[in-house]
Amino acid sequence: MKTALLPTLSNEIPSEVEITTTTRQDIPEIIALMKNSPEVSWCEWEDISILEKAIFDNPYTNLVAKKSNRIIGAIIGGSFGVRGTISHLLVKESYRYQGLGCA
Repeated sequence: MKTALLPTLSNEIPSEVEITTTTRQDIPEIIALMKNSPEVSWCEWEDISILEKAIFDNPYTNLVAKKSNRIIGAIIGGSFGVRGTISHLLVKESYRYQGLGCA
């Protein structure tokens, strides 16, 4: 069995990338990113209100990475008291292996 070698990961976020909490205006871009990421699912039966509820019930566990004010990554998560979960970790394919998912 052959093992693919992955590029060395950086542990620094590129200076031109901004990581912020998710806003309501970010949701359409997050959905578009989900639809274009085969590793992540967005089912058409899911309503935007489900995503909004997940994001706004747990604002500190939902972040977006932006470059030139465009979303290039997102974390969708939740919290249960002192524990947190990540349900989706998305990085636009052209920005992978640059440390965004590790930030």
